[in-house]
Amino acid sequence: MNYKINNYAKATFENFQKFRQDGNYCDVDIISGNTVVKLLHKNESTGQLGHVPSNRIDDNQKGAIPGEYDEWVELPIELFLGKIYISSSNAQLLMSAAHFLLLENLVNCCSQYLKTQLHPSNAIGIFRFAEAHNCTNLAQFAWDYIQVHWFSFAEMEEFLDLPFQLLMKLLSSDKLLTEDEDEVLHVALHWLKHDLPLRRQHCIEVLQRVHIHQLKPQAFEDALKNIKDPYIAKILNMLREKRAKDLPTALPPSRRRPRNLYVVGGLTRDVNQDITLNTILRYDACNRFWEKLAPMQSPRVSHGVVAVGGKLYAVGGSDGLETLSSGEVYDIAIGKWSHIAPMKKARKWFGLAALNRKLYAFGGLVDGRMDSTIEVYDPVSNVWSLIGDMPEPRWATKAITYEVLPVRRGGEGGEKPIVGPGILMCPTRMD
Repeated sequence: MNYKINNYAKATFENFQKFRQDGNYCDVDIISGNTVVKLLHKNESTGQLGHVPSNRIDDNQKGAIPGEYDEWVELPIELFLGKIYISSSNAQLLMSAAHFLLLENLVNCCSQYLKTQLHPSNAIGIFRFAEAHNCTNLAQFAWDYIQVHWFSFAEMEEFLDLPFQLLMKLLSSDKLLTEDEDEVLHVALHWLKHDLPLRRQHCIEVLQRVHIHQLKPQAFEDALKNIKDPYIAKILNMLREKRAKDLPTALPPSRRRPRNLYVVGGLTRDVNQDITLNTILRYDACNRFWEKLAPMQSPRVSHGVVAVGGKLYAVGGSDGLETLSSGEVYDIAIGKWSHIAPMKKARKWFGLAALNRKLYAFGGLVDGRMDSTIEVYDPVSNVWSLIGDMPEPRWATKAITYEVLPVRRGGEGGEKPIVGPGILMCPTRMD
C-alpha cells in the first residue's frame, strides 16, 4: 500500500519544532542503512537539546543509553521523504512513529491498512496495539471483527494466552456471533484448563459469563466428561443445579446468531450439458444481497453440507464422474477451503447432520446400492468412524439436529419413497 503526501517532510519537522518549544520531546533514533542519527536527545544533567552524533554511538548502545533516556524510537528514514510503502512488516512501526510525530494522515493510512489485514491469528494483537496507541477507530474495528470470528480465534494458541480481563470482556459481550451458548461454555473451559494452577481462582467469574439458561440440556454432561479438575467440576455442577432450579425473571440478551445462508455446489445446465459446480454463494439475510465466496477444491453434487463452529463442511457426493468419500472445510473467518479426512465409504445422496461439534453421515448410495451405515467425524482428531446402522437402508434422505438429537427424515427405501415417521438417533448410546 503506497502512501504519499507532498508536505510530509515539512509537517514532520514542524512537529519537531513544536516538541522543542513545548518541551514535549523524546529521543528518536533515525536509521538509514548503517547511519544512525540521534535526534531530539535531552541531556538530563544540562537540560540542553540537540542530537547525538552517530560516531558516539556503538552497536551495544543502540537500544538505550543508561541514565539518559528510557527508550529509543527507531524510525525508517522514509518517514522524512514523504513517500512510504506500507506493508505487514512495517505497518505497526510506522503507525507508532507517526503517532509519536503527530502525523495523523499517516496514522489513519496505517490504520486503514491494518483493517485489511485482520485475521483470527492477529486480531487480538492488532486490537491491543490500537488500544495502546489510543487509536479508537482501529480498536473498535478490530474488536467488532473479533466478536464475529471469535470461535476461530479460540482454536488458536494465541487465545490460550489471552489475559483474564480481555477474556472477561469477550465472554461478557452480547455481540458474539455464535451458533449456540454451548460454544461459549466450551471456550471458557478451554481457557481455564490451559493453566489450571493460575486460572482456577478465576473459575467462578469466567463461568458466570456463560448464559446457563441458554445452554442445551446436555451441555453440562458433555462438559463434565472432559473435566478432571474437581474444583471446576464442582462449579459446573452448581451451575447445572442453578439452571434446573431457578427460573430467571429476565433472561440475559441472547448472543448474535449467524444470519447468512450458504449455497454450496450442485448442478447447473449449459445448453444440453449438466455441469457440476464447485462454486459457493452466500446470502446475507439482513442486508439482502448475494456474494460469491472462494470455490471448493472439488465440484460436488448430491453431497452433504453442515455448519459447525464458524466453518462449513462439504462431504461426499459426486464430482460428475464418480462418487466421493473426500471432504473439505471452509473457514468463514479466513475465506479458505482445506481438505479433511475422507469418509470410510464413498457415498452420495446421504444425510449429514452436526451434533456436539461432530458430523454424522447416514446411509446414501454406496457402490450403487442403498446403504444403512452411520459414520461420525471428529474435527479435533480429523477421523471418521463407523458407529452403527440404521434400521433400514435409505438414500435421497435428509438429516437434521432437533434440540439435542439428530433425526433422519424420509428418503427412499426399496421401490417406494418413505414418507412416514423419521428415525431418532441417540449418539451417546452408539459411540
